[in-house]
Amino acid sequence: MGLDAGLCTHFVYGFTKVTPSFNIVSNDPFADHPSGDENQDGLCPAVCNDPDFTPDWSDPSSPKCDWPCSPGRTMKGFEGMNVAMKQRSPGIKTLVSVGGWNFNNCAASPGETYGQGSATCELFSQLAASEEKTNIFAQNVITFARKWGFDGFDLDWEYPVVAGHNSNSQPFQDVTQDYANYILLLKRLKTAFAEENAAEPLLLTAAVGVGKSTAEKAYNIPEMNKYLDLINLMTYDMHGSWEDRTGCNAPLHATQEDIDFAGYPLSVQWAVDYWIDQGASPDKLTMGVGTYGRGFALAQASESGYLAPAVGASAPAASTGQAGYIAYYEIVAMIEEGVAVKHYDEARACPYIVTTSGDWVGYDDVRSMKAKAAWAKSKGLRGTMVWALDLDDFEGRYSGGVRYPLIRALADGWAEGSSPPAGMLSSSGHQERAKRLHR
Repeated sequence: MGLDAGLCTHFVYGFTKVTPSFNIVSNDPFADHPSGDENQDGLCPAVCNDPDFTPDWSDPSSPKCDWPCSPGRTMKGFEGMNVAMKQRSPGIKTLVSVGGWNFNNCAASPGETYGQGSATCELFSQLAASEEKTNIFAQNVITFARKWGFDGFDLDWEYPVVAGHNSNSQPFQDVTQDYANYILLLKRLKTAFAEENAAEPLLLTAAVGVGKSTAEKAYNIPEMNKYLDLINLMTYDMHGSWEDRTGCNAPLHATQEDIDFAGYPLSVQWAVDYWIDQGASPDKLTMGVGTYGRGFALAQASESGYLAPAVGASAPAASTGQAGYIAYYEIVAMIEEGVAVKHYDEARACPYIVTTSGDWVGYDDVRSMKAKAAWAKSKGLRGTMVWALDLDDFEGRYSGGVRYPLIRALADGWAEGSSPPAGMLSSSGHQERAKRLHR
C-alpha cells in the first residue's frame, strides 16, 4: 500500500484463526496466501522471488516456480509482509496475531467470529486452563510462524476474566481462573519459543485493555512483564456511541469534567501511568493510537462541545460503512468538502469535528499524534502502536500528497532530537472490531 517500511519497526498481521484442534491457520487464504492459493503451506522458494528467474528445464530438481510462485507475481498477504517489506527494510520484525474483540463472541454466528463460532468461543480460556493444550498450540504457532516467515506471535485476548460477551456455560463458568491461567499461558508460550530457538526465539507480545475495571480484574501486570517482549496498550476506544455524551476516541489528558463523567481520569495519560505504577516496564510498553474516530449523533444542534448530549452513533461513512466509526481519511475528506467543522480541545489534546448533519466525531490528527509521541517519549516508553494502516490517509489524497500522514507524524515526533524507538509498532488489519475498553 505504498508504505515506507522504515516508518515502523514492527508489523502485526491480524488476524489468523485457531481451529478446534488448536492449530493456527489463515483466516482468508485469498488475501493471505500468494495468488490466493488456499492449498499453499508456506512461503515460495527464495529463487522464485526474482522476477528474472529462469528455470532449468533440463534439471528435474531445479525449482520451476510454477503458480502460485510465478516470479512475476504480485506479493501480498503473508508474503507481502515477510518477503517484500523485509526486502525494502531488512531490520523490521513481523508478528502474526490471534484474537480481537469478536474472537470470544459466543453470541455470534461462525461467519461473524473469524471462523470461530459458538463451539470454540471460549478457546482462550480452554487453552490457558490446560498445559497440554497450550503446549500443542505453542508448537503450532511456532510451525506457522516459521513456515510463513514471521518473527513473533501477538496474543490479543479481549479480555481474560472480564470479557462480557463470553459464554457462562460449563465447563468454563468460573472465568475468574483466567487471571492466573493467562500468566501460565504466557509463560508456557515464552518457554516453548526459547526451547525452539534459544538464539533467536519468536517474539511474544500482547494487546491489552486499559479501562480501569478491565485492567484491575484481568491482568497480573508484574507477571506479564516477565514474559512479554512488548505490552501493547490499546489506549483508544475510550469513548464512543455506547455513551450518552460526546468524547474523544483517545484523549491524551483528562479534565475535571472527565473525572466527574467516568469516575476517574480516563485518558491515555492515566492508562500509561497506571500500567507503569502497577509494574510494567516503560521500555516494554507501546502506547496505542487510532487512525480512526468514534462518532455520535448529537441530541441537539445547540450543544455541540465536548461531553455534549448524544443519542446514538454517527452515520456510517462511505468506505468503513459502520455507524459511529470513521477512518481518518474519511474525516479529513468531510472537512475538505465543507460538511464538517474541525475543533481542537487544548486541555485534552484531541481534535473533533461537528458535521452539518448533526454528528460529532472525536479522533486524532497530525497535531495530536505529535503531542502523543512527545508525551510517550517523555515517559520513556518503547514506542507507539497504531491501529491500523488502512485507516490513515494512505494515498495522501487529503493531506497534500503526503501518504500516511498520521504514522509519519508519530515517526517525526519520536525522531525529534533522537533516533526513532525500536518498539514503534504498527498493526494492520482488514476487519474492524469495536473494543469498549473502559467498560
